[in-house]
Amino acid sequence: MSIFKICNSKLNPIKEKQIDLEKRLQALTEKNLQVVFGLEFISGFLNREFSVKAAQQDFYIDTLAFDPETKSFVIIEYKKDKNFSVIDQGYAYLGAMINNRADFVLEYNEKKKASLKKSDIDWRQSKIVFICPDFTTYQQSAIAFKDLPIELWKVTLYENNIVSYEQIRPPVAKGSIGEITPKSKLVKHITKEIKPYTLEEIFKRQKTSSKIKDLLSEIREQISSLGDDIDERFGKWAIIYKKHYKTFAYLHPRTKDIRAYLRLNEIVVSTKIGYERNVKEEDVFKIGFKMNSDSHLAEALSLIKDAYEKN
Repeated sequence: MSIFKICNSKLNPIKEKQIDLEKRLQALTEKNLQVVFGLEFISGFLNREFSVKAAQQDFYIDTLAFDPETKSFVIIEYKKDKNFSVIDQGYAYLGAMINNRADFVLEYNEKKKASLKKSDIDWRQSKIVFICPDFTTYQQSAIAFKDLPIELWKVTLYENNIVSYEQIRPPVAKGSIGEITPKSKLVKHITKEIKPYTLEEIFKRQKTSSKIKDLLSEIREQISSLGDDIDERFGKWAIIYKKHYKTFAYLHPRTKDIRAYLRLNEIVVSTKIGYERNVKEEDVFKIGFKMNSDSHLAEALSLIKDAYEKN
């Protein structure tokens, strides 16, 4: 990706700079976890790196973070070069987490002065993030699975103190990692404990009718056309829409309707599909609506677009 600076109607290329120190990248990322990833910092270079013992070896975690939306832990590892196995290292660290859950909860409680319990954590949504200046073609193709709890992020440093974080996504994510490595006990164990939620699971939990499924399909298609920066994810009960790692809408497909919660601070008065919600003053998801027919589609999309553009 080329980046330019506009000077008198001319484009001057901004040159890349080498990231000389891995710890410098780690400190910069930890100080800005909320801005870049929407995560809470727990431990790492800025205080004291957290470690656990698993399989008779110590696992030192570069950065331990927490996702307040999914209530899950995120391990972040920084790499200066490309000579490492994404799958092997990723599953080794995730295995250390799953087999030492109490230690992770204790670390969170000590650092955050909190009182979380193991049952408060959605371990199923745990993941590991690798941050590196570049990744090989082999590493990028290695993450092409729909249930892989591993993310690759390319970080690039430019002159004039400009830095970019870009998630590396495979062209097509299909198949299960368990199908490819069925003999691996570690992979088999982790895929049982950690796997993304699916839309089918949401439908099953909510006993969603065919009519609502068709309506949801239409609204999902319309939302995806709002912009290329929209990230759609599936939670336990809802479809989550993010823009620059910030959630702007939740859609809850239920048995006979779809309920939505939007990140909008102002109250919309003139809406046929709006409904009163008991919200706290600090709650940014003040707007909600429910829909059960195509006649609600235009107004619902108008509200969702408003939330998208204002975030």
